Amino acid sequence: MGGFGRYLAAALAATSVLLAAGLGSPGAGGVLMTAFAVGALAGSLTLGRMTSVAPGRLARWGMAGTGVALAAAAFAPSVALTAAAFAVAGVCDGPLLTATLPARGPVPAAGVTERSAASATAPSGRRTPGGP
Repeated sequence: MGGFGRYLAAALAATSVLLAAGLGSPGAGGVLMTAFAVGALAGSLTLGRMTSVAPGRLARWGMAGTGVALAAAAFAPSVALTAAAFAVAGVCDGPLLTATLPARGPVPAAGVTERSAASATAPSGRRTPGGP
């Protein structure tokens, strides 16, 4: 996870500890993050059944579901209900991540640039390293 995503993960981890402490169980922050991770795994595994959903639509619904579930977690009266809300947020986050990865475009193989790829596939003639 790079860029802005690592800050979001850190914010969720810190928020889970603070939320658990507010519920009187500061050690339950790890339980909340585990519930989120298990939910994300379940959401990612069920994504295979949602292949007909466009990535943009899947991302919008995933983002909305994650936000609503985390908002519900903020108002849950117990650690158990908060963990359930974190798990639902994770279920929504799994497909969200998968839907947004293709937006970054294809990743070229290590050490291959457009220029060297073009020279490697030139139809004929002399091939020079790094040039057409």
